Amino acid sequence: MRHSGAFIGVFVFRLLLWGIVGLLDGAYLYRSGFAPHLMLQSIVVYAILGAAIGVIAILLALLYRPRGERAPDPRRSLGWDVGLLFLIAVGFRINELYLPAIGDPKSVIGNVILVAAAVVLGMVAGRLLARLRISVSIAVLAVVGLIVASLNVIEIRNRNARELQPTEVRQNIVLITLDTVRADHLGCYGYERDTSPNLDEFAAENTLFSNCRTPMPLTSPAHASLFSGELPHTLGVFTNISQYPSDAELMTLAEELDLAQYRTAGFPAAVHLGSRFNFDRGFEVYNESTVLNGPDWLQSAYRLAPVAILSRLGIVRETYLARNSRQVNRAFLHWLDSLQGDKRPFFCWVHYFDAHSPYQPPEEYWRRYDADYQGNVTGSRAEIDLINDQLVTTGGGVALPDGFTQEDIDNLVARYDGEIRYQDESLGELFDALRDRGLWDDTAIVIVSDHGEGMYDDGYFGHNFTLREYEIRLACAIKGPGIDCDENRPLGITDLTHYIREIAGVDPPSGCRITGGREMVEPDRNPFVSMVFLRSHCLIDGPYKLIRTWEGEGRGISYSLYNIERDPAGRDDLYDPADEFSLGMKAELQQWLDENDADFPSLIAKEGTLESVEPETLEMLRSLGYLY
Repeated sequence: MRHSGAFIGVFVFRLLLWGIVGLLDGAYLYRSGFAPHLMLQSIVVYAILGAAIGVIAILLALLYRPRGERAPDPRRSLGWDVGLLFLIAVGFRINELYLPAIGDPKSVIGNVILVAAAVVLGMVAGRLLARLRISVSIAVLAVVGLIVASLNVIEIRNRNARELQPTEVRQNIVLITLDTVRADHLGCYGYERDTSPNLDEFAAENTLFSNCRTPMPLTSPAHASLFSGELPHTLGVFTNISQYPSDAELMTLAEELDLAQYRTAGFPAAVHLGSRFNFDRGFEVYNESTVLNGPDWLQSAYRLAPVAILSRLGIVRETYLARNSRQVNRAFLHWLDSLQGDKRPFFCWVHYFDAHSPYQPPEEYWRRYDADYQGNVTGSRAEIDLINDQLVTTGGGVALPDGFTQEDIDNLVARYDGEIRYQDESLGELFDALRDRGLWDDTAIVIVSDHGEGMYDDGYFGHNFTLREYEIRLACAIKGPGIDCDENRPLGITDLTHYIREIAGVDPPSGCRITGGREMVEPDRNPFVSMVFLRSHCLIDGPYKLIRTWEGEGRGISYSLYNIERDPAGRDDLYDPADEFSLGMKAELQQWLDENDADFPSLIAKEGTLESVEPETLEMLRSLGYLY
């Protein structure tokens, strides 16, 4: 090849090669449940990379050849394209599906092997391509591209033409978690505002549980317990920067149901439940939020291997925080429609994050509950922090915080209620989608909040402050088979794990509380124990709740006791250090802490706990007396 046309031919070949691999990678994502437009995005991204590499290869060949000598055969460089494409398209998916975090020793060894394989493949491909006529190679590649494209067009048309088939034996399972939704702000739990008409109707037609609680009023720990059936002291997930453990024995619901031949898909709405924190374990499809307030096409671009690799390596940081429930629904429905013709049952998790600070739903939603407000509150995180910083000076809500009126406080509550109403409309949209596709009757639906939210009841907005009922009592409604217990039966969020396992046929024979089993409480899995990490524990032995609180350096431990049936707000402290019942509850909680190494000094010492809290945070907690 002695003329400049060789460089052009190689450039065209390279562009076709990268475009075809991009098409294949996009087709993989489409078959995994993503929208068809992702294939076009993938082709464009790969083609741009191929063009950039082609230009660089030409420039290097022209700039660095010895004077008086002809340029080296450009076909040889194509071998490195093959090796690089192997790493991008195949290597990344192996990392994504089978290897842990990038710094894990298993990942390091696995990636060294992948790089070595890519080098060998590149050398072999380079030698083979150097022997072929480039015009013939382009023709062959073009034919291959046309065949691949045609197969994908046929697949899309067939998929659009088929109707979804209901499962024949086992039910589909949809798990919906309502992040930060406070039970007593829902109509089905007696709230006076019409915040949740769709959930209210669902609860009226199915089973609404009134006595379910979270082991920790924080998103990541609560979801980790829901996914595993284990409590935070076992999992070591105590913060929203904690990773779900990689321990093979701590299988997730998704892993168990995947082994049981369910299709599995997860649709998290918030960054701290993303794959970087290992919450994607067992999900065949894990459709994450990506760019904050970004369009759908930009959000899905982070699933493409070339972009996702940069994110996995930490070179590109995804700037997302959360996506709203409408965006989650779109992703879910794309996936649902991708199942056409597949008769296997599916398990999917849908996560809504709307009812969360900052309290900023569209104005029309909060105006439903505070139409005449003319103040300056916007529901921002800064406003909430300013209020919470005055918790001591306001006497826990006895007085108003400086700079805020009662109308401002009421407006923040209205904004939170508006977020619930916005989210409830998305819930109704999801219900309608299942009905329209003929899946409603064959689908079990489990709806649960992960924790509640303080609404200035005790001088703060937010959660993970206390173990008050409004923080740990959950909204919980189920449409599904086998329910055989009183709606007031005390439950923990892990009981929902057992229920899903049981109806999917993967739970041990002992059953679960929801289906009438598990009368005995397992010592290390007591669902009636909750904690705020490094602050407090509580034990519920209905109708009483004992709260054990570390008060800080030099102040020791305090106890409070409430009858939560008569006094759900926790205003009447019944604890008496001389009373036999109080001492019995105290001894029972202490015994559980001792038997499970679940007191805070023990938890801090456990492997993996320190890694979940930054050194600066640990030092701050230590200076505040939380590490004792």
